[in-house]
Amino acid sequence: MVKFSTTLLDIARLQQDSVFIGFIPPDLHCIVRSTRDHHQPRDSLPAPHSGEVGDPRRPPRRRRRKRGKRGGLHARLKARASRPQLPSLLLANVRSLENKLDELRARITTQREIRDCCALIVTETWLSAKVPESAVQLQTHSVHRGDHTDPSGKVKGGGVCVYINNLWCGDVQTIHKHCSPHVEMLLLKCRPYYLPREFSAVFLAAVYIPPRANSSAALGKLHEAISALETAHPDAVFIVAGDFNHCNLRTVLPKYFQHVKIPTQDQNTLDHVYSNIREAYKAAPCPHFGLSDHISLFLYPAYRQRLKLN
Repeated sequence: MVKFSTTLLDIARLQQDSVFIGFIPPDLHCIVRSTRDHHQPRDSLPAPHSGEVGDPRRPPRRRRRKRGKRGGLHARLKARASRPQLPSLLLANVRSLENKLDELRARITTQREIRDCCALIVTETWLSAKVPESAVQLQTHSVHRGDHTDPSGKVKGGGVCVYINNLWCGDVQTIHKHCSPHVEMLLLKCRPYYLPREFSAVFLAAVYIPPRANSSAALGKLHEAISALETAHPDAVFIVAGDFNHCNLRTVLPKYFQHVKIPTQDQNTLDHVYSNIREAYKAAPCPHFGLSDHISLFLYPAYRQRLKLN
């Protein structure tokens, strides 16, 4: 024990001025600096490569702390999938719904946005009374149909359909149906589980106007139906979506806003989404269904409720 203490004292006294020539126990090797490291200047030591651990020129790495959360309409909708301020929408002209059901079910299964979408609005379903409702049902959605009838004069084509997500709304009423050679319309009233207090209800209208329809007669019928509901429900949200072809709803309802700014068939914007709220939606293109010549549209809710704006 005395010899061990003496060795420690000798090391402490001699390692600064001279080289200690004696036996150093292996247990003390870790605390003894080599003579080369002690007498050689720091600048003359070989510097490690830039970026290596131990490089004196490299600032200490600090892990950045993430603050807040991701922004944007996509992240906002993902966080409030079943409780958005306004319903998320998928609008598609499918040209026969029966042979697109497998693709629709596959998208609902594999794509989260479509699975959580509040309302799926489908035009040109080509459905008639001969097709039972069980043939077009979805397990997660309630189906509401507006098939073409004899007064439309069509043997094939036309028809609209709306699928309402059960997680978003369970109280859905069919308010009005209309089918004529000029316009086909299905109007629904929805009372979802969550709705901002400034709105009393959500009215969804699925519309199909044929290419050769009389635009004045078609828009006049839409104006008549929507104006009557606006008078009875002044605080409600009105959303009108569908295939309008050559017609523009703003010619008869100038206070409505068109949210689709992208072409949906070649270079033409034939599928429109209107609402009575400015900047309520932002439209994004989605792949078309099957061999349909229209792309589908996903509408992200962009509305911010008044409570959060103040």
